[in-house]
Amino acid sequence: MSYRCPAGHQQRLATDSGRGRQAHRGALLERIRAELSVQAGREVPILVSSGFRCTTLNAAIGSSATSDHVRALALDFRAPAFGSPLAICQALQPGLERLGIGQIIFEHTWVHVSTRAPASPVNRVLTLAGKNYLPGIVA
Repeated sequence: MSYRCPAGHQQRLATDSGRGRQAHRGALLERIRAELSVQAGREVPILVSSGFRCTTLNAAIGSSATSDHVRALALDFRAPAFGSPLAICQALQPGLERLGIGQIIFEHTWVHVSTRAPASPVNRVLTLAGKNYLPGIVA
């Protein structure tokens, strides 16, 4: 099944602030890639599964209306050459400030990162548990 986002969403992403968020996300992704590569002692490619999502797609996949994806502030990714999503989260957690990661969520089959730090610090590092979230990276 495929979803088409209304043209206005792509136009909004093409504004100066949208381009700025894309560049910020790209820089974050490169810092993460470089960090994982240093820790692994070899180049580690990043496989991005989700970045910007229009509200239509976001709703269709059952994501929260307040998702940072609809504001072009978040990425979901894997790095199989480094290890499991759990290993990635554990490797990145100590460097959140240095890497500019506002939020990290262990989603079990991928890692979610956002450039925006949540209002409550307890929501900065989370693990998806069913339909809820647990604080911290929980195996």
